[in-house]
Amino acid sequence: MANSTIVTGGFVRIEQTPASISDRIFAVLIDYGVCFCYAVGMIQLFIKLDLDVHSFVEFFLWVSPVLFYPLYMEVLNGGRTLGKMVMKTRVVMVDGTTPSIGAYLLRWLLIIADGPMICYLGVLFVAVTKLNQRIGDLAAGTMVVKEGKYKNYRINLDEYDYLTKNYKPTYPQADELTMAQSELISRVLTLRDDSRPMRISELAGKIRSSFGINDVVQPDEEFLNTILQDYQYYALEAEI
Repeated sequence: MANSTIVTGGFVRIEQTPASISDRIFAVLIDYGVCFCYAVGMIQLFIKLDLDVHSFVEFFLWVSPVLFYPLYMEVLNGGRTLGKMVMKTRVVMVDGTTPSIGAYLLRWLLIIADGPMICYLGVLFVAVTKLNQRIGDLAAGTMVVKEGKYKNYRINLDEYDYLTKNYKPTYPQADELTMAQSELISRVLTLRDDSRPMRISELAGKIRSSFGINDVVQPDEEFLNTILQDYQYYALEAEI
């Protein structure tokens, strides 16, 4: 099982272990059970009170808790449904941040593609994707992680000891990098697929162009490593 590790510009490392396919299936089954119990309970209540559903609005109000259950729970409960709570999993963005409401909504809308209406295609995607993502996750940029293995902690500054011993930054423009830009550089440098050389080249070109760095003699990968270290140097000065 592949881990996803992110180091943020603020020297925070996030380690994420994707939830296994069995964790995700059991979580869904538990959620189905919760919805089934709710539906049966409502039917019994209607029978006991001798009530009928006379309009579409009444019908919608009856079924909406089941229909919107995953969306409600994930938005209001930090990416966790009851099933995910039992299985100790939660939804996060691939970069470790908390999903937006839009990301949760997109995951929910694509349950149609992931579920029984298209022969549980989502199960196949979870089985074959590196981070165990279903179609909704791929579209929303999210993943489901194991909570017990979701670590967010300060990196010991000793790991950056090379920056404190008379380190001389090469590119003063690195002080203008944002945290998001530094994280993007880190992610591209840690890529291990066939697109890595192309992405490194494109990113290096964009960084040089955006910050007016024209006198670069370093190869693209070396340049990105250097400017990232320079950024860490300036950020570390601010921390100290």
